[in-house]
Order: sequence, then structure tokens, then C-alpha cells
Amino acid sequence: MNKAFKILSILLFTGISAFGQEQADSTKFSLQQALDYGLQRHESIKNEELEYKSAEKQVWEATSYGLPQVSASGQFRHNIIIPKSIVPANAFNPAAPADELVALKFGTNYNVDFGFQVNQLIFEGSYIVGIQVSKYYKEFTSTSIDLAKQDVMYNISQAYYLGLIAEENLQLIDSTVEITKKLLEDTKELFKSGLIDETEVDQLELALSRVETQRILAKRQFENSKNLLKMSMAYDMEQDIELTDDLYSILETLRANNPTQKLLDVENNLDFILLKRKQKLDEFNVKNEKFKNLPSIAAFFQLNTAAGRNNFDFFQNKPWYANSMWGLSLNIPITSSGNRWAKEQRAKIVVQQTSNKMDLLVRSLKYQEVQAKTQYNDAFDQLLREKDNVDLSKKIYERTIIKRSEGMVNSLEVSQTQSQYISAQGTYIQAIFDVLQAKTNLDKLFNNYTQK
Repeated sequence: MNKAFKILSILLFTGISAFGQEQADSTKFSLQQALDYGLQRHESIKNEELEYKSAEKQVWEATSYGLPQVSASGQFRHNIIIPKSIVPANAFNPAAPADELVALKFGTNYNVDFGFQVNQLIFEGSYIVGIQVSKYYKEFTSTSIDLAKQDVMYNISQAYYLGLIAEENLQLIDSTVEITKKLLEDTKELFKSGLIDETEVDQLELALSRVETQRILAKRQFENSKNLLKMSMAYDMEQDIELTDDLYSILETLRANNPTQKLLDVENNLDFILLKRKQKLDEFNVKNEKFKNLPSIAAFFQLNTAAGRNNFDFFQNKPWYANSMWGLSLNIPITSSGNRWAKEQRAKIVVQQTSNKMDLLVRSLKYQEVQAKTQYNDAFDQLLREKDNVDLSKKIYERTIIKRSEGMVNSLEVSQTQSQYISAQGTYIQAIFDVLQAKTNLDKLFNNYTQK
């Protein structure tokens, strides 16, 4: 039985915090219903969807850079001390000595300026690439949503299967407890009649105590497996949950439809898709570094008006003085002493590195395909063998009980065959877990989750 408990024991030491969630409409869930529930409510998916919306805003953010930029400005100044300029005195008085200087005030006590400016980008290479990248980033972000969905569905599937296994484990132990109780009652009657020694009663009481302890542990494991499922689904931790799928129907479906018959399409794997889209972003970066060598052209228009007063009478009918201009600005990169060239070469190296990573990932995925299929087939073969073993050990145990009622064996032999039966059950539970674990790994590798 210890082998089965190794699968589930991690749940006994997993702290699961309760947090508020919208209560479910029902406490009963099939695996598909649990998956649908998690896809609608899990926070990691919601965050990736918000990131996608943010990418949509970035498209407009990048586009608006090349549209007219309009600004207005204004300034009021009170010249506490009017600036003075030093000039030769003979500029105003020819009779003044040549070396004589005078200080003249230039300005007024109060000044007001208003301005209006329009800037329009006509051509810039980086702007063109920026528009392309921002639009492609939406597609890149959508892959992150699919990855988040895949992780959520993978975790829900694992937790759901673990819950079914824990429930089956509990039912097997319950049946063993009931059989042991019945046997103990019959043995006590034989002891009261003086037909057997008290040691045989003690032996069965010890066996019952041992299996009841295992039942307590199995109950805890079942509850913790359900809590793990709730956590994976983003389900209310205070709400009860019931699993409606049948474990053996799932296994029978797997027997009829072997998932290893499917061939891996590397192009459909989410890790490959994400890396391929990253490579395109890297290529955009190379293009951006190249376009930085192109000239940029922009246009501008300005309209300004100003007034100066010695008294604060700007709202009176006195003159304001306007000026206006427009123009073009041209920036031609000539040399950066190799700086731009070096950046472009580094960007090309990143593209090559990503290409190498893609080749490595393809080999890795094909290796994973071989390994995952082998693990699944081995696990299913082991499951069939362990099913025969548990049936055989059960038959031996039941025959031993019959022999005990006929006085042909003692309680120690019954206890030994019971331990053998319980051990076979544990190995069988382990085999079921291995099969379902291998199935979920294949589903993730073949991207079966996001295609449902």
C-alpha cells in the first residue's frame, strides 16, 4: 500500500490557502466541466488576456507616433530687474569719449508669450518597423494565452485524475475494512465457544487496526486531492466538489483509443510556436537596426504671439506681436564609428541563436515523443499485469477467509494474505497513476488541450 501512498503523500504536506471565488453553480464536475470552469476563471489566463489587450493598445501607441503632434505653450514673466546691456556711449552721443560705456535697459516689466506648434513625421525607418512589431506582438501575445490555458488544463487534468485515484484507493481500503471486521466478529464467536486461542483474535484486531489507519490516511489524501483540484480550477476552497467521471471508463477508453498512435506535429507544439514567433521578433530587430541608417524627415509649423507691458494691462486694447514659421528637418546618419554596424551584427547573432534553439527544440520534442509513448505503453502493460495480480491476491485472500471459517488456517495466515492483497492494491493504484500521468504528458506534448 505504501507505493500508492507515495503518489498521494505530497498532498498531505501541501498548504493550500483558501481565497474568495465566485461560487460554482454546481458541486458536481466531469473532467470536461472542470476544464471549462478553470478556463473561465483562472487568474493566469485572465492576466494573459489582459496582456493581449495591452498589446492592442501598443499598436495604437506606435501608430500615433507618426501622426501629427500638436502642442501649445504659454509663459508669463515679471521682470523684477529689467536686464541691461552695456554699449559704447558714443553710439548715442558722438561727443562722448570712445572708452565711455553706458548701461541701457532692454525690456518691459511684464511679458506674455503664447505659442502653437505642430510636428509631423514624414519618414523614419524605425517608425515603420515599430508599426510592424506592435502589430505582430499581438500574435506573439496570443501564444502566451494558449500556453497559460495549456498549463491550467494540464494541472486540472492531473488533479482530477489524482482525485479519482484517491477515491478508488479509499473504496478499496473500505472494502478491506468491512471484510476484516466481519472476519473479526466471526473469530470472536469462535473464541467465545472455546474453539480457538485468544491470540488469533488479537492478530485480527491488529490487522483491523492497521487497515483502519490506512483508511484514515486515504480519506485525508482524497480530501487533499480535491483541494488540489479546487486550486487548479480557481474554485471556491470552502465549497464542496464532487467528481462525476468514472475511473474505469476512462481506462477503458484509453484501451480502445491508444493515444500513442498519433504522430507528433512539431509545428503544432506550443513551445515551438512560441520560439518561432520569437525568432520573427528577432528578425524585426535586425530590420530596425538596418533602418536606423536611413535618413529621417519631419515637418513643423509654429505660430507665436507676444506682448510686453510696463503695467499689467494685457487685457486692454493694445498691440500683440505675432510671428509664424514652418519648415522641414532632415537628419542623415553618416557615421557612428561602427556603433550601428555592431548593433546590427549583434541582432543577427541573436537570430542565429534562436534558429539553433529551434533545431534543438525539434530534436528534443521528437525525443520526448519517443519517451512519452514508451512510458505510456509500459505503464499500460504494467497496469494490465497489476490488475491480474490484484484479482489473484483477492481470490487468495477470500479463499483463506473461507478456510479460516472452516478451521483449516489460523488468523496469522489470514493476516498475511490480507497484507499481500493490500500490497497488490497499492501497486495497482500506482500503475493507474502512471498510465494517467503518461496520458496527460502526451496531451501536453501533442497540444491536445488548447485544440479542444
